[in-house]
Amino acid sequence: MDRPPSEIDYPKTKGEWWSLVEREQWSLQDLVAKFHPDYRTPHPEHPVTASRAEMVCEVVRKTIRERPDPAVERIDPVEKFRGCLETLDGEEMYRLLNETWFGMPESESVRSEPGFGVLCDLCSEAYVLEEEQSGEDQS
Repeated sequence: MDRPPSEIDYPKTKGEWWSLVEREQWSLQDLVAKFHPDYRTPHPEHPVTASRAEMVCEVVRKTIRERPDPAVERIDPVEKFRGCLETLDGEEMYRLLNETWFGMPESESVRSEPGFGVLCDLCSEAYVLEEEQSGEDQS
């Protein structure tokens, strides 16, 4: 049974995962707008404290920005966030949040950004989105 949204600190079910997204939607949307690689800008307020990790993340960011498939329509990340929230598209929401996480500078200070902990929890617990539907395909 899902807990009330105010009691969710770490999602344990698909319903709780989405409740957490909905409860924290404004801080998560702000993180997407500020850090998604598609429109990442320098963040001097978050000096890099792990330079080697930052180099690796920059390679991932470049890959995200240069998606190789020209047939895939590019959608503004904030618009994609809103759309995923509206349609409850867990796979795309997870992908978007994960891309945003990679877009954040490797800096200890970035952890103070509102929603940072929630974003980390949603990415690490995305496996709950694959819950089996009760009563379906059970032998």
